[in-house]
Amino acid sequence: MIGKTLGQAELKRRHGIWIMGVKETLTGKMNLLPSTEFVLQPDQILLALGDAERIEKFRRVR
Repeated sequence: MIGKTLGQAELKRRHGIWIMGVKETLTGKMNLLPSTEFVLQPDQILLALGDAERIEKFRRVR
């Protein structure tokens, strides 16, 4: 998923989760409600909303 936009990653369709925010670990900057054009990069923490089982499954996919 690294290098893809949130739209390209299709997290809602593929995994049933919504990304509500992204935290940049290097700067501490938090991007709330990122657009579908937001590009996923290493060293980001995703704030996800969804069923706990689906989120846990997604964590293993990365």
